[in-house]
Amino acid sequence: MATLLSNGRRPFASLFGLFLLILGLTVTTPSHALDFAAGVAFPRGFYENALGAQAEFSARTGLLPAYLSPVARLSGYLASRDKVSLAVGSGSLLLQARAPESVLKVLGFSPYVAAGPSLNYLYSWVDLEDFGTESNSDFSATLSVFAGIEFFPASRVSIFGEARQTIPSEFTFDYVIVGLKLHGSRLPSIE
Repeated sequence: MATLLSNGRRPFASLFGLFLLILGLTVTTPSHALDFAAGVAFPRGFYENALGAQAEFSARTGLLPAYLSPVARLSGYLASRDKVSLAVGSGSLLLQARAPESVLKVLGFSPYVAAGPSLNYLYSWVDLEDFGTESNSDFSATLSVFAGIEFFPASRVSIFGEARQTIPSEFTFDYVIVGLKLHGSRLPSIE
């Protein structure tokens, strides 16, 4: 199984182990939140901008410090330029560190970082007038690192900005996204 996920590279065997650990922590905890977000993404590379969306399930466990939580995230974006279109989807299991509520109260925003393994699917297509549509797709496993900031103008809505870096990747899954996040049930205070 590790060989399948690693595309011949051994580091993904340990990423797969981390993936299983975070999944176990996420599904065995009673304290959780489900958030949805959408915004404008700015992918690195050929495409200037894209429409991005994500769903995120966060959990609290007694096994980790209060500022750390496992997160399961589904995300993706859709981009198009010069008749070339791209759809990217990712599933990630992350360990997220978020500033305590006292920092939010003082600064008025909440910074966070998250890292973990991701499974990525890329599908691109081009419309050629005389030849029809040509397409290509690829699947890869990467380590994803996210860094972001959230402002909370309302109790269940935040304005956020986030950057994603993937390692390694033959294709570009990296982007910056700015948008709105709708929060489901809130996690207990981390103070």
